[in-house]
Amino acid sequence: MLVDISNKIRLILTHSELFGLLTAYSTFFPILLSNIIKNNNYVLIYPEKEMWFNYRKPRPFKRGPYYYAARLNIPVISCFVEMCPQIKNENNQFKQINYHVHILKPIYPDPNKTLTENSLAMMEQDYSQKK
Repeated sequence: MLVDISNKIRLILTHSELFGLLTAYSTFFPILLSNIIKNNNYVLIYPEKEMWFNYRKPRPFKRGPYYYAARLNIPVISCFVEMCPQIKNENNQFKQINYHVHILKPIYPDPNKTLTENSLAMMEQDYSQKK
């Protein structure tokens, strides 16, 4: 059901509608991902789920990106952006920042591990090399 409140559109879902969306997502997301990979394209996923403004340390990762990498038997190309403050101030509150992109060694799924073991090992390896 769609409701208009104070010139803002809000989407209100019943339990069954929400369940249907989640079921569709869990069914079609792996298929979409697989098709993207088969067409020699890349997928960018932030394993920490979101970015925080001006936060400089890695946050604990979620297992999802590593699960799909292991499921599709593809490597994770580990990278991160380092924010390096400069001496000069941009304004009263912030220093100028240079951004350095680090591309680390790829992390491959181990064919001798289960899907769960692989995703957890890949996640841990990625997190540990970014500390």
